[in-house]
Amino acid sequence: NSSSPASRYECTWCTQGFYRDATECLPCPENAYCAGEDFLPAPRRGYWSDRSDPDYAFAMFKCPNDAVCAGATTHEAKPNEALKDPSCWRPQEFVADEDRDDDDGEEEDGKEKEHACPLDLTCETGSTAVLCGTCDEDRIFATQTMTCVNCKGYAEERVAL
Repeated sequence: NSSSPASRYECTWCTQGFYRDATECLPCPENAYCAGEDFLPAPRRGYWSDRSDPDYAFAMFKCPNDAVCAGATTHEAKPNEALKDPSCWRPQEFVADEDRDDDDGEEEDGKEKEHACPLDLTCETGSTAVLCGTCDEDRIFATQTMTCVNCKGYAEERVAL
């Protein structure tokens, strides 16, 4: 047999600063962090990416309000330490919500399924949707902080003033 171990196996992971598309390692997009291995690009603070499909992962969009787009990085020391929730940046976690659920979108007990990696993973707490531009239920947009705040806490604070 003329095959050596090196020729039988192919490494499919990329080095830090690159991400893997279907066939090759590509340079990290601008305004993204690429941890290498099989991680997809993750947006830096002030940027957002569409997590509904791995094909969209390379596109980083500037948020009109940097205060609500937290980004996905903590620091850039080691690949797994640089990403918040590292497992959420693997290709299998970029799946449309409708594809994550069973046929009726509910668990057997009738409750809606929770996902480990939400589509708004890079939004600050209280913000959601495209470009983190919507406040969660029970939150309002506070112009003083340019963030979504809890309605109850905000109302109490305003009364105290």
